[in-house]
Amino acid sequence: MMTCGQCGTNLNNVPVNDPCPRCRSTRRNAHVRGTAAVGTGAGMSGGIKIGYAPNRPWYAQWHSVRERLSTVDAHCRPAAYLGNLPLQRDFEDFFTNCFHMVDWLCNDPAVNLSAAQVRSFVDNDPDLHICAGIANTTKHHTRSRPNKMTAKISSIASNPTSVQVMIDWSEGQNNGTENALELARRCVKAWERYLAANGLQSPI
Repeated sequence: MMTCGQCGTNLNNVPVNDPCPRCRSTRRNAHVRGTAAVGTGAGMSGGIKIGYAPNRPWYAQWHSVRERLSTVDAHCRPAAYLGNLPLQRDFEDFFTNCFHMVDWLCNDPAVNLSAAQVRSFVDNDPDLHICAGIANTTKHHTRSRPNKMTAKISSIASNPTSVQVMIDWSEGQNNGTENALELARRCVKAWERYLAANGLQSPI
């Protein structure tokens, strides 16, 4: 698949030398999938080498966030449960990457959003606000300012029919408990609404 290197528009049907119909950029990204070849013979080898453009589009991080949601969703099913520690790391990884959408959006030159705009959205969305608290609590052993949110996994319960991960959070005089998987799903929904409201569509 071919996409614009600036805005991510699908360019499969746009001639190679024509600019992007959306932003007029001539930079392109090629998305390639390799397949394995099986054969016989001595010294047979195969492989593929893919180059990456210097720009890092916002939707690369968005793709990563959605993949990590799929991971925690799958690992919360009893048949795929890998143990408490791997599941804890999976959720911390999800929330950290989900929060880092802020950085990817405001630093992509193809996106017309400032850091203040994106951070304001996160601060005012109740689910992404907790997500930010989890990411920062994971990064720092102890929050240095008592008025900042502390949020972390407080328990993981598993049985033959369910796996439940709970998160406790506190911010000043406020506190609460959230089901980690339900919170993760709501965080992705919040980003989906924000991306749609700003005319951003991922090509992958």
